[in-house]
Amino acid sequence: MNEREYIRDLASKLFDYGSMQEQQEKIKLIKACNDLKPVRPIVFARPENGWSDLHEKWGSHKCEDRRLRVIEDSLLKGIIRAEHIPDDMPVLPEYRVPLRILNNGYNDFGVQLEVTETEREKGAYHIEPAIRNWEDIKKLHFRKLGVDREGSREDMEFAHALLGDILDVYTVGVTDWRYGLTRVLIHMRGFQQFLMDMYDYPEETHNIIQFLADNFANEMDYYTKENLISPNTLDNDYIGVGGPCATDDLPGREHQSDFGVKDCAVWAESQETIGVSPAQFEEYVFKYQKPLVDQFGLCGYGCCEGLEGRFDILKKGLDNLRWIAVSPWADAEKMAEQIGRDYVYLYKVNPALVVSPQADWEAAEKQVRNIKRLTDGMSVQFSLKDTNTFCNEPERIIRWVDMAMKIAAE
Repeated sequence: MNEREYIRDLASKLFDYGSMQEQQEKIKLIKACNDLKPVRPIVFARPENGWSDLHEKWGSHKCEDRRLRVIEDSLLKGIIRAEHIPDDMPVLPEYRVPLRILNNGYNDFGVQLEVTETEREKGAYHIEPAIRNWEDIKKLHFRKLGVDREGSREDMEFAHALLGDILDVYTVGVTDWRYGLTRVLIHMRGFQQFLMDMYDYPEETHNIIQFLADNFANEMDYYTKENLISPNTLDNDYIGVGGPCATDDLPGREHQSDFGVKDCAVWAESQETIGVSPAQFEEYVFKYQKPLVDQFGLCGYGCCEGLEGRFDILKKGLDNLRWIAVSPWADAEKMAEQIGRDYVYLYKVNPALVVSPQADWEAAEKQVRNIKRLTDGMSVQFSLKDTNTFCNEPERIIRWVDMAMKIAAE
């Protein structure tokens, strides 16, 4: 097989799908929702680790060349979405080439973060604390960020030469801004130990969270000075809160020459502290997140934690708050009352109802209908994510999307 010709054929196919008028209609719906002028609820499905099931049935990887395989994966995902996931996320006739950012991983703080995994693929893991005594804090240092500009240039030249006459090929820098400080901390200190530390070692716990906040502030300055920041609320962009984040309230690529975090959306969360009081959340987490989040144009907050007990803190403290994650474990009715029409109610449905060995379609439909009833007239997104598998039945994602789209249109 001529792999380059195969890739160009995939690009042509993606171009055809991305050029359809229906993609523009999807973009309008998403922006209306995110700009708080909703037409109807948005429906979004994100396969995540379940992509393996979709690829196996609807588009397996064929390339052996490493660089071509990266491109192939992106193109296949766009085509599969266009052909088999009839939700509101648009497919665009483009290919993004990421800059090679260096030393931005969890293991780049000066300590080796380790976990013990189960034998099951994509299963749970146990955190092995890297900081076992407070003397180990002395090993920590800010991440020594860098960018491989020559490698990035080569990546762009390669992709543009291959696809530039078919797709809009462009470089993207830093787009993923996540301030889940406690997520990093528990990988340093251990989950249970961190919860105990707030009682037994409050000063030391404050110090290490302050270190993490200072590190991220330093990184923000570095990315700004090196002109590495790219728009992250474009037509098919996604925010970690759980859904599409395209908006007209922030600038796009046409303003990238002087782009900064003020033009971007940020995601913050602290799902690890769901068991602590709102007062402890504010003291140990939020007061360190706020100075970071305040720098951005818009913010989404939350992951798997229920936010009803700390929503007042978020509302009072964040003027740029826009997307609120409402997890399956949140009090959906109370959250609807708190969010109202001032924010996007981003509801993450319970994926277990769809991806368990025996899917419970009756419960899945009841869940979506209940949220539709509670949020009438609000800016709402229904999001199916955290799907590690579809039990070799990728058609399940179609069935859920069809059901949710029908309810959204009622």
